[in-house]
Amino acid sequence: LFIFLTGCSKEIQLRDGTNLQLEKEGGVTVTYIEEFPSDYYDVAELEAMNAEEVAEYNSQAGEDAVEVVSTITDGSKVTLTMHFADMEDYGNMNGITVYNGTVSQAIAMGCDMNKTFTDAKTGEMLTEINWEELGSKHIVIINEAVSVYPYKKIEMVTDNVTVSEDRNVA
Repeated sequence: LFIFLTGCSKEIQLRDGTNLQLEKEGGVTVTYIEEFPSDYYDVAELEAMNAEEVAEYNSQAGEDAVEVVSTITDGSKVTLTMHFADMEDYGNMNGITVYNGTVSQAIAMGCDMNKTFTDAKTGEMLTEINWEELGSKHIVIINEAVSVYPYKKIEMVTDNVTVSEDRNVA
């Protein structure tokens, strides 16, 4: 999942599953919305488990790397909101590959940009991309099926990304 960002984004509507709200300063608010049959699961156990995992991660990564913001149950669903200091902490805690930075930095780190990209607004495949001209543009790379709500509008994406009408991705 490669996403190029530009401009400003609007208010969001969270979806079931994992939702990443990217912040301009680099932080990430993650909201998990999942089925939660209360006859099988216990909210107190879920909260204790999350607190333990966060404490363990923070003991290695730094005190403010991750925090549990809230755990809310509503009928058969649970909404867990967590805040990560940056995408690297989100990726490390969840064991996935992520990147949030400029195109130039991504290329310098060895990211393979030899992908098929689509214009997020028109849906047209982009055939010629000048990476040097896009060097200062922001790029987000996530190796996970999630909904992403950037602080900027999405300009282009890889062909495995669905862009919603409000130009967020799922």
